[in-house]
Amino acid sequence: MTMTRENRSISPPQELKTWLYGQGSLTHQLMLTAHGQFHVEMKEVGFRRIDAHLALWLGSRPDQLGWYRETFLYGCDSEPWVSASSFFPIQTMQSRGRIFRHLGDRPIGPILFGRVSPLCKRRVVALPQGWARQSAYQWYGQRIWVQEIFLPRFLQHLRHGQLSV
Repeated sequence: MTMTRENRSISPPQELKTWLYGQGSLTHQLMLTAHGQFHVEMKEVGFRRIDAHLALWLGSRPDQLGWYRETFLYGCDSEPWVSASSFFPIQTMQSRGRIFRHLGDRPIGPILFGRVSPLCKRRVVALPQGWARQSAYQWYGQRIWVQEIFLPRFLQHLRHGQLSV
């Protein structure tokens, strides 16, 4: 895995570092932490053009079309812990990746990490909503981008010692 850190002048909270730089399925890690209590809430799904900043980072065409999915991830709390979004280029959706179009409110992690450990290029960024990890995966030769923003409620749990990785 290749990682970069954006916004080098600030550093993420110590409690979040394991989560921001961790490898493997965030879904699996959240499920363990929440003792099996986990669910996904859909926010938006459909075809769209890639965002310009994402295209630049991925070295992609700025007009690239793909399948976009935005969700909230919940653990053992009534408020979301993570705001997640994913982008699957149209080429990915025309091959093995078409399975991601039919996820509904199921998590991506079990499919993405089910049989392989995909190659990952990652960066950690501070966004207005919270600290995020942005991952560009190579999955069976196909590209997938995932952004996971750790929301304030999750950080509150970490700080109060109610959660562990």
